[in-house]
Amino acid sequence: MSFSGAPYDSKTINLMTAALETAWIAARLGIPALSHIDRADMERAILNAAASGERDFKQLQQHAIDALGARAVEAAVKPVERRKQVRLVEGSKDRRGC
Repeated sequence: MSFSGAPYDSKTINLMTAALETAWIAARLGIPALSHIDRADMERAILNAAASGERDFKQLQQHAIDALGARAVEAAVKPVERRKQVRLVEGSKDRRGC
């Protein structure tokens, strides 16, 4: 089925879909905590790259992975728990009334 005026043909849509799905699977293997927002960012990156004329499968995947940026790196690194520092202060004999 052909749509006149459609921005992408079926071959390009299939290419973008496959690039997104494989990039998403690869990203989730490394960072299981990715959200639907991360996926939307990846989709947007592929659409923007395709709008600029990119049709290379690996390049579309890379654009999707790059869209995760620092947020994905931060999600992959578990936060370090900071220990509460307890300061032991000896009371003076004068204050205790001893």
